[in-house]
Amino acid sequence: MNASKPNIGSACLENLPSSGVYCEKVCNVVITKSMFALTVFGLHKASIFENLPFRFTLRFWITALGSLITNMLHFHKNDAIYYSVFNVWGNGYHHWLTEVAPKIMRFENDIRAGTLLLPEIVPRFAEEFFAMFGIVNVKRLKGNNFFKRVSLISNPRSGHYDPDLMAVLRTRIFERLKVTPKPMKRLYITRRNARSRKVANEGDVIALLESFGFDCLDLENFSFVEQVRWFAECEFLMSIHGAGLTNSIFMPTNGAVVELFPLCVDREKELNACYKRLADALGLQHSFFWCDRIETHEKFALDTGDIKVNLSELETYLVATLH
Repeated sequence: MNASKPNIGSACLENLPSSGVYCEKVCNVVITKSMFALTVFGLHKASIFENLPFRFTLRFWITALGSLITNMLHFHKNDAIYYSVFNVWGNGYHHWLTEVAPKIMRFENDIRAGTLLLPEIVPRFAEEFFAMFGIVNVKRLKGNNFFKRVSLISNPRSGHYDPDLMAVLRTRIFERLKVTPKPMKRLYITRRNARSRKVANEGDVIALLESFGFDCLDLENFSFVEQVRWFAECEFLMSIHGAGLTNSIFMPTNGAVVELFPLCVDREKELNACYKRLADALGLQHSFFWCDRIETHEKFALDTGDIKVNLSELETYLVATLH
């Protein structure tokens, strides 16, 4: 069956152990516009990721140095206690919720005693998060900024998830919103208004799913709090690979996630299993449902290409799984 366990090597599916998120005080540091930390020794390791290939590190170096050339440098010479938690991808929903927000919860007491450094533009969901927890001791940065001292909070492994950090994040958000997870709903997330990575025959897919009791959600206009409340009641989630699946963080334990994914030629190299690893860290069931590739771009890429779902296979899977 399409959504049964695929023949994939276990190496790309497992959460890799991390050296642990840590807080390190750094002297004479520049926080760039992209939230990299530069010292006289170069790009500080706490502002990048320990598990990414060298090409990413090289790209980060180029971005950081380019920022020094193109943006004004502001000097902050006071002795205030500053904390930097954002990373270069922190304005994206997935990276915010799995990499930045957990760090804030982990070092919440320390951060509240100091000042949290933020990029000039912060996405709405992050603003809602700060308002939810009453975090107002923030400083928004324009361009590049020099500090005498900054406490850098390191990044976890990108695409790999610490169950303890995820559990703390869930618990703190549920406590603040007085939410108790209850498995009641079947949800499908559409990307119909996204720039890329869509389901070509989505109208037919949604009609089939609705016949099995699914609600179709377009999260574009949902507030962060609304997303928490909806997914805290989700027992079965389906969507194409994308940031919306990050909301599985709020699902009741033992819920099921089905990820629509283009059929890989070489699964060991092409499969992005980050949501499978996230589900494992959360105690959720996860299945890939393999779909046909629709090459709508000059060069099809798993991160941008569209897919087409085999409706017959999907119906067979739903009957076997839900009935």
